[in-house]
Amino acid sequence: MKILKDIHTVDDVRKLPREILPELTTELIQFMKESTRSKAGHMASSEGAASLTVALHYTFQTPKDILIWDVGHQAYIHKIITDRMHRFGSNRTWGGISGFPSRSESPFDPFGTGHSSTSISALAGFSTSGEIQGRKRKHIAVIGDGALTGGMAFEALNHFGTTGQDVLIILNDNGFSIDRNTGALAETGSYKNFFTSLGFKYSEDTSPLDAAQMAERLEVLREQSGPRVWRIRTERPEIMERRGSNERAWQDLVGEELVRRAEVDPKLVVITPAMTSGSGLLEFSKRFPERFFDVGIAEQHAVTFSAGLAADGMHPVCVIYSTFAQRAYDQIIHDVALQNLPVTFLLDRSGLVGEDGPTHHGAFDIAFLQPIPNLQILAPATPMDLKESLDMALGSGQPFAIRYPRGPVHKGEVKGIPPGSDLSILAVGPMYHTACEAVEMIDEWDISVHRILRIKPLDEQLLREVFLISGTVLVVEEGSQRGGVHSEVLQFAARHGYSHRIEGIGIPDRFIPHGSMEALYQEVGLDAESISRRIREIL
Repeated sequence: MKILKDIHTVDDVRKLPREILPELTTELIQFMKESTRSKAGHMASSEGAASLTVALHYTFQTPKDILIWDVGHQAYIHKIITDRMHRFGSNRTWGGISGFPSRSESPFDPFGTGHSSTSISALAGFSTSGEIQGRKRKHIAVIGDGALTGGMAFEALNHFGTTGQDVLIILNDNGFSIDRNTGALAETGSYKNFFTSLGFKYSEDTSPLDAAQMAERLEVLREQSGPRVWRIRTERPEIMERRGSNERAWQDLVGEELVRRAEVDPKLVVITPAMTSGSGLLEFSKRFPERFFDVGIAEQHAVTFSAGLAADGMHPVCVIYSTFAQRAYDQIIHDVALQNLPVTFLLDRSGLVGEDGPTHHGAFDIAFLQPIPNLQILAPATPMDLKESLDMALGSGQPFAIRYPRGPVHKGEVKGIPPGSDLSILAVGPMYHTACEAVEMIDEWDISVHRILRIKPLDEQLLREVFLISGTVLVVEEGSQRGGVHSEVLQFAARHGYSHRIEGIGIPDRFIPHGSMEALYQEVGLDAESISRRIREIL
């Protein structure tokens, strides 16, 4: 790496002759692949945007000039050449740098971007603030990786086209989100008409350019003014995510179960906002293409689309990551629950998710779904629980949310543990298995473990039985303690006059960083050893 060895700051990049930028780009891609933890989708997006990244930092005076990346999957090369090369090997590890742009890491990351379709709205804030404060700088947003399908991006473009502000929107068109892009813009390619109708000057390069060619184009665009869009075609390697375990995952189980049910239920349809492969739905999409809908990164539309299907007699299953369900909260309340429509939400990756960190942890779904009338919430612990949950949801005629974690399904089934008199544990969903492991480490006391499948409404008969056999209760849940199951159990006890000691272990009232699942469980006290230690403290 004869060029990269002399690159210590982004200013060193700007001192290079333009003609050797393609060679630097090649070295940066090699460095990224050699030094980062495996995250194929992130590396593929960053490799596709590598030439653009080098050209942007070569042409603009970042961080004075504001550069905002959408989604953040494209930003690995950006991190390497903006003061984080020496730390890049720690990417997505406990205590290391984030896999996404983060304001706490570097002034080169002016806005955090873990979710999608936010860059143009954020840029509007920076450009308006810059005008008010008289700051002389350029404002650039790079949107791509499927993010233009998000409604928020359309809203921001509609706003920007009337302002006349000096902003450059770069559409990094590589044809991908997590899976292939969907929607009319991607299929028709009518970008020019779309952007010019919103008041933007439009230019495009439909053949891939190298970093030197991009820098030459950007120098021209830099000197222009007003709202403008540059669409470029980049080549992103088509790489499938590699699973870190050969064990059967919840996502596999869900996909298989939906296929089985669709074979006998012609009204069952599946909707997902750009999470086909991640949520185990590839087989369903192939077997039932007329009943499968990937709507792109458009969570609000996915939910209300599901509501419309339900209102006309279909059996929609909306498969959505827990963290992305937050983006459609109003639609869940108004369009589904208020009308009591039988939409079944499968909340994938509920709980902690590991290296993707706080923007992707599914920590809040129990807390934000609990107050919604008509909506029932289930947390299966086993494959049999999942089948029972789908039976309840699809046969109920009501809205249901079924939450399950990322990763492997525990091989064990629910087992009988003798009733305890010293302590009873109420474990939510898959936390049941971890709680059982914790109890097996303890010989001193009589402890019982009970799984909570029904989060809302809570199984009140189970609670009465638990309060009858034990004076102390411990609730274990992989979700926010504030507003979670622990809170609900406390309210039940208060309503019915129980004076039991009720303790809880869950995700604490702070954003949990990125790291391995093992490290995160230890951090929040949800691994078996930590739970056993907490039991000893209580008793």
